[in-house]
Amino acid sequence: MTAVTRVSDTGKGTCAAHSTAITTTFTDGASTVKVNNQKAGAITLTIGNATCGHTSEATQGSPNVFFEKKAAHRIGDVGKVDGGSYVVTSGSSDVFINNGGQSSEPVVPSTLASAVPEPAVSMSRQQTNTYANNVTNVQKYNNPTNVANGVDKHPEIEDDPSTLIVPVSAAIANPDCAGGGNMGQALDKALVESGAGQWKETGNNPNIQALYGNVGFPNVRGDSTAWCAAFTGSILKQNCFKFNKSLAAGSYTGYGNPVPGGISNAQKGDIVVFNRVGGTGHVAFYYGPGPSPGTIYVVGGNQHDNITKSLRHVSELKANGVQRPQPA
Repeated sequence: MTAVTRVSDTGKGTCAAHSTAITTTFTDGASTVKVNNQKAGAITLTIGNATCGHTSEATQGSPNVFFEKKAAHRIGDVGKVDGGSYVVTSGSSDVFINNGGQSSEPVVPSTLASAVPEPAVSMSRQQTNTYANNVTNVQKYNNPTNVANGVDKHPEIEDDPSTLIVPVSAAIANPDCAGGGNMGQALDKALVESGAGQWKETGNNPNIQALYGNVGFPNVRGDSTAWCAAFTGSILKQNCFKFNKSLAAGSYTGYGNPVPGGISNAQKGDIVVFNRVGGTGHVAFYYGPGPSPGTIYVVGGNQHDNITKSLRHVSELKANGVQRPQPA
């Protein structure tokens, strides 16, 4: 049941640094909202002490119930602890939110997948024809390079040179990030959610389906259309940065805010666009330097059918493919 979490409630999970199962007991929460005379749980406000000796922090909550402008933390929601994660296992016995606590309903991670959908974007005839061809010829993506990078199999909507894709101002759906949110924290949160199984492709994962609508393509069904640009646009939008109303990864080479000096000056959360054999490319976010010269870590959607932290080679970057998010 989707019961509200309070101080003294618990979660179960893993502590990555110690490779061990842990229990975390919540020690703080919303200071002005009480449930059963205890502080109510909410993302970032709810912290706890884990049995591995580290502090835990709530990262997932209700898409439409907020305490002190933070999503309510509930049974079934997840949080992070020292590189690992936990799932809330106890909460109030008589305070429930979201459909009376139906344990079978899908959990929508944070507010990323519940952003206000954009008005539908009409594809040009060239894009429509190219996409139809991609759907019937997905084998062109199944080559060793794409398979190694985890971006094979998925047909994509490619760039149409006759169509100018202009970045549009994001709807300020999150009152806590007006003027640009913290992209590093947003990526960390997405990885925690991914570790909890919320972003794995299932054929019709509702969280992935929502990403398409967030950037103007509500008619895309299932989760087999390449969704790296949808993830990029959605996370930019939800964190109050400008985004492209496009499902074409290559559209972000023209995002309009190139990083001076390119990848050598990249910061965590910068946009990076790569060549993808057989298609227009792949877009993700810079996460940090790799273990050897010429490599970087990126976080992106549609990587190994999920959201992952992956290693990429700088040599695969598109020209002008390192862009810094612009506050809306």
